[in-house]
Order: sequence, then structure tokens, then C-alpha cells
Amino acid sequence: MAEVSLNFRSPDIKRLLDYGFHAEADEFIYETQILGGQFRLLVRICGNKMTAHLYDTASNDEGTSSDEYVLHLNPNASGEFVGRVRSEYEAVIDDIARRCFDVDVFKNAQTIALIKYAREKYSTEPDYPWADSPDNAVLRRADNAKWYAAILTAPRRSLGMDGDGKAEVVDIRADAQSLVNGDTILLGYHMNKKNWITIPLDGRMSDIELYCLVDQSYDIAAGKPRKR
Repeated sequence: MAEVSLNFRSPDIKRLLDYGFHAEADEFIYETQILGGQFRLLVRICGNKMTAHLYDTASNDEGTSSDEYVLHLNPNASGEFVGRVRSEYEAVIDDIARRCFDVDVFKNAQTIALIKYAREKYSTEPDYPWADSPDNAVLRRADNAKWYAAILTAPRRSLGMDGDGKAEVVDIRADAQSLVNGDTILLGYHMNKKNWITIPLDGRMSDIELYCLVDQSYDIAAGKPRKR
């Protein structure tokens, strides 16, 4: 059995059920096969904890701990076969984590609403590419992998905002010179300050205006700026 690390993540019950999990007592259970049916993968989710069990389907056992396959969990285990098992196993686990779990890094209501908007309109899930900065994420176009938004947690002082602590903001592609006003729209934080802007996600800008700018950034990332 392997307990899967799910830092900052919590399951979404509807998405678990849509994915194929079924509820059993206080758990959600999912079963699939990998490596052309040679292995049965059993995933259990209880609360914020996910465990995964891998069994050789050639075994006559019903799936007890004694016949569980574990070589893929050993980083020192090598070879083409165990590599294929590990690769397909990790692909399923990563897909479940990405599609069925929310990341609880961001706290602002507008940040959470923006992530939901991107998911529903563009089928985009936040990508967390920086292991040393787990409170920063990017939104990418599916067709070319280009960023159309970066959701960041940044020091207020570094953004030119009053007060101490950190603020949740989004960087998006735009013509900064025509939009920056020093309040709802700031110069791009850690980005090209000509082609990116930063918007504090604290409600000072309306959701409608925010989504409109995000839509334009999505189009710009495709190389097709939206006509106005």
C-alpha cells in the first residue's frame, strides 16, 4: 500500500463520483487496470487521505496485502518492466489528484471563484510548477501550454500595496500601458511590465471585469488578441 502525498489538496465529491469512484462507508473507492490488464489498481480516499494498492491480476488471491506489488514504490528498483509499471501507476494517481482534488493554497473568495471560472470555461486546472513555491500556480492553454494567467501569493510591499503580509493576485497578458491605474490594475509582478498586468484578487475589481480581462489574456496566449 502507498499513501499518496496530497499537500494542500482536498477532494471534490462530485468530481470523484464523475471520475468513477463509488462511496463505501466513509471511503471513496476506484478500481482500474494498468499495463494492459496485468495489474489491478485500487485507490481509496478517506477524508484528505488517498492510498493506492497494486495487485498482479495473474494471482489467484482476492487482493490481500501478501500479494500486493510494491516494486514500483522502491526508487532503487530499476528495469524496463518496473519502469513501465511505475509510469502507468503514477499517471493514474496524478490524473486523479489533478481532476478530483482542489488545492487549498488560496483563501480569497475571488481567487477561488477565478479558478472555478477557468475550470468551467476552459477546462483548465491550476498547475503548480514550483516545488519551492507551492502557493503560486499558473493557468495554461491546453493547445500550446502557454500561460494565460499566473495566480500568485506575493508580499504586499513588493506589489506597492499598503500593509504588511501577503496578497493573492493574478498576472495576465495585456497592454499594460493602457490599463495600469495603480489600484485595480498594477504593473506585472515578476513579469514583463509591458505585456503583463497584475490584479489584486481582493474584490476591488468586479468579477465580470476580471473574467473579461482573463478571456482576453487567453486569446492573446493563442496569438489571437480579441478585437474590441
